[in-house]
Amino acid sequence: MSRLLLGVLGLVLAAIPDRVIEWYESIAVASPDEPTAKPWLPSAVRAEGIAYVAIALVGGRAYAWTMGLVGAIGALAAAIPERYLAFGARIGYERPRSIVWRDRFVSVVRAIGVGCVLLAIRATSERRS
Repeated sequence: MSRLLLGVLGLVLAAIPDRVIEWYESIAVASPDEPTAKPWLPSAVRAEGIAYVAIALVGGRAYAWTMGLVGAIGALAAAIPERYLAFGARIGYERPRSIVWRDRFVSVVRAIGVGCVLLAIRATSERRS
């Protein structure tokens, strides 16, 4: 099941990276017109999507390693969501300090982080059984 979710997420990221970025900014940023994505961000989102699809199809060690990474990143997002968002903004946006996150979005990031940890635990238990 989690491989299917990873594959579907990858298809969406690979097929419409610009729309995914626009959607993310519309729900995450208090003033969505403010952030300016670095020019390579849509290509990076597309590449990430392609990688997710490939990993979901291949499975095995690549999938297990990816789920471990998802769990580790999820733990960081759950524990320190503000720093997690600041780091991501520095990587993907021009003038990252000018980005103001919506009030509830930090809580959403924390919840997504917990979900990623749970997904990684589930994938590990599925693999072992």
